[in-house]
Amino acid sequence: MKTALIIGAGPAGLTAAFEFLKKGDVHPVVVEVPKAYPAYFGTYDKFDELKAWLDGIDNLFLIGRNGMHRYNNMDHSMLSAKEALNAIRSGSKDKSAIWRVNSEEDYHEGR
Repeated sequence: MKTALIIGAGPAGLTAAFEFLKKGDVHPVVVEVPKAYPAYFGTYDKFDELKAWLDGIDNLFLIGRNGMHRYNNMDHSMLSAKEALNAIRSGSKDKSAIWRVNSEEDYHEGR
């Protein structure tokens, strides 16, 4: 059985863990990270570069508010987890469905 390391026990992390447990195909290990809210301090303009580099790591899926560095509400966070699970289970390396979650500009903070 595969193991998935899930960093963060917020809505996205717990959704991912629950979905893995429900199907029983992946053993989730959840690591809680207290107060891990993204801070940019003048570097947010380089986020696309960071995102591209991280997306190049085939078995890394960024989900939720902290992983995606977006102001996601709980529904968005849970949906990003489910999209990641779909990619993992299908063997896909494409992360575009995850990044389409909460892509409406109305929700985003200014750069």
